[in-house]
Amino acid sequence: MASTETDFWERRREISPSGGTHASFDGCRLGLLAEITSSDIRAAGENLCTELDVFGCFESSSPSAFHLTVKLFNIQVDSSVSQVADSSNATQRIGEIVADLTTVFNPFSVQFPRINLFPDVVYGEVNDRGQLADLNEQLCEADTIEPLERDRDGFIPHLTLGYFVNDTGYTALIDFLEANRTLQFPSAEVDELSLVAYDASERPPTFNRLNTYSLWKLSDAQVPAGTHGRTPLGNECAVYSSRSRTGVFTQITYVSPAERPSAISRWEKPQPPPFTRRWYSPQGTSRLPRPLAHERTRRESQCSHRVHLCQDRILSNDCLGS
Repeated sequence: MASTETDFWERRREISPSGGTHASFDGCRLGLLAEITSSDIRAAGENLCTELDVFGCFESSSPSAFHLTVKLFNIQVDSSVSQVADSSNATQRIGEIVADLTTVFNPFSVQFPRINLFPDVVYGEVNDRGQLADLNEQLCEADTIEPLERDRDGFIPHLTLGYFVNDTGYTALIDFLEANRTLQFPSAEVDELSLVAYDASERPPTFNRLNTYSLWKLSDAQVPAGTHGRTPLGNECAVYSSRSRTGVFTQITYVSPAERPSAISRWEKPQPPPFTRRWYSPQGTSRLPRPLAHERTRRESQCSHRVHLCQDRILSNDCLGS
């Protein structure tokens, strides 16, 4: 069974397009999305969907509903609910976790290089340097959140262009996709996430926004000059991370080796909870700078720590120094 973008594309002529819906339960479920609001992307999407709609097996999504799914939750939501504050305790809990999570991530750019397909969907591939997958993984690690089949290793970020409704003209559609696979979409900036009531019982699905959460952008006053947040460039060091009251790892920063002394100096200054300051080695052992030893508290000792390293950026001992 195909499980990666490459696998699905290689099996494109073997796939039996599946129409209908794939809702796991009736009604709306809770979901976290990054909405694509760029007028340029929507215009490009509308032009492409007009071309795809000539094929009988395909029904396009409305470009006004373009979005990137971060995670669907196994929580049912009343379709009449319009905000998180009026939702169930489970939904409010997810809202708290998402609010914590967005303090970790800077806004990031997303590119859509080419077309691909699932058995039920034609979509645009996503190039975001792993940011959406990282968001999904962090949510799956949070307390009380249940990972689903399409989470973690099964998570493939995608921009849904439309859905298969039957197999009429499927071969002709594949011929068209092969000849026009490169997408001429501009890049998008993801700077906020939307918690929604997502109705997957319809094609295309609809959603009702319950709340939005801005991704926290580091300022020059908060971090040393040259820090690149969640998307470090070059040989940089993972500095510290902690688990907040909602179980989400928060406040992860990267600095260059040259900035390490000034970074430690800054962290010697008092900071409000729930953040905990530690310096991590690549092997996962934390080394608390000596000036900070007196700041250890019972709250800190209860925190669960881990190293957060970007993919393909395993750091050497030389990066952290002796």
